[in-house]
Amino acid sequence: MQLKRIYVDNFRNLCREEIQLNPGINIVLGKNAQGKTNFLEAVYILAAANSPRTNIEQEMVAWKNDYYFVKGEVESQDDSFSISVGYTQGKKRIRVNESPLERVKDLLGRFIVIFFGPEDLQLIKGSPQLRRQFLDREISLIYPLYYENLQRYRTVLGQRNNLLKEIGEKGTGESQLEPWDEQLADSGGELVSRRIRFLKELREKINSKYTEISGENLEFKVEYEASLALDKNSSSQDWKRAFIDALKRRRKEELIRGVTIIGPHRDDISFQLGDRELKNYGSQGQQRTAVLALKIGELEFMAQVRGEQPVLLLDDVFSELDGTRQKALLDLIGGNIQSIITTTDNNFQEINKPCHYFTVDKGKINRWEGRI
Repeated sequence: MQLKRIYVDNFRNLCREEIQLNPGINIVLGKNAQGKTNFLEAVYILAAANSPRTNIEQEMVAWKNDYYFVKGEVESQDDSFSISVGYTQGKKRIRVNESPLERVKDLLGRFIVIFFGPEDLQLIKGSPQLRRQFLDREISLIYPLYYENLQRYRTVLGQRNNLLKEIGEKGTGESQLEPWDEQLADSGGELVSRRIRFLKELREKINSKYTEISGENLEFKVEYEASLALDKNSSSQDWKRAFIDALKRRRKEELIRGVTIIGPHRDDISFQLGDRELKNYGSQGQQRTAVLALKIGELEFMAQVRGEQPVLLLDDVFSELDGTRQKALLDLIGGNIQSIITTTDNNFQEINKPCHYFTVDKGKINRWEGRI
């Protein structure tokens, strides 16, 4: 799979830019705050109709404008098609081959990308929210129904929280929560079950990649940490029943606090190396190797599911990785993987593969025929 051409209009600081990309390695060079990350974000928008950086659409609109528009031409092994995503007057419009799509879910899975930025290196020692966002973002790209269920869960969660506050203030009306409990547990059970299956599917790949990169003969595991006490092999219906029971048990506490205190919005992931928790006991090098193994394993898993390689977006991660880890990542690049790599430095002398260069300066992107 590859992105052949992209047109960007009023997207952050990128105004009316049209770029023809190449198969293989595309390197985007520029100083900080010139638009490199904005360009990768625009590519990601074509795959997800959402940003990996913000949930606020207006933040992506160029200063003193009221719309953005991104259009790309995609080629897969079976088809060629165009995708466009536009935002104006508070509405998002998505089209495939100029035909409008009603829902984001209908876009997901058509164009697959893997995004890897410096913030991903914080997955292990960062906040649980960062890890949940990682899961939700990656699973949604492969399984559109997951995204639809996630949106449903978030809507019900917000409405239930409002009702908890209202009942807590009035002191009456607990029975009103029962239908919301049912809806929340129905969506929540599906989310937890799919998250656990996703991590299980990745397990073997990320363990072997960790050993390959580090040379350490230690088992690398990623475990789902649910806020519900239930066996990980349980079905989505089992999770639903356990969710409803837990909501009833903790009703008083929730009414006092005015929020839903259990569920997938409170769950986490743990990373373990050998028999130790990486977050607390792993070195910085081990933590970064683990995240790199996770991303490489994910790339291989997506290629296996789709039958072709996704497009790889690397946002200035080489400045955060040492030589060994850079080489491990670069060994994947080239061949049948289209990659778009942003950087401010010269990290590419050792690549023995053809590279295509672009420069970014104050939001202007130009092809550069030279080589650093």
